[in-house]
Amino acid sequence: MIWSLIVGALIGLIAGAITNKGSSMGWIANILAG
Repeated sequence: MIWSLIVGALIGLIAGAITNKGSSMGWIANILAG
């Protein structure tokens, strides 16, 4: 359970770095979705 949240956060950070917009909201959304 916890590791899935960590993985979701990492994916969110990577996606946020690529898009360079809404990074914080992006990783938060990924954690909620994950």
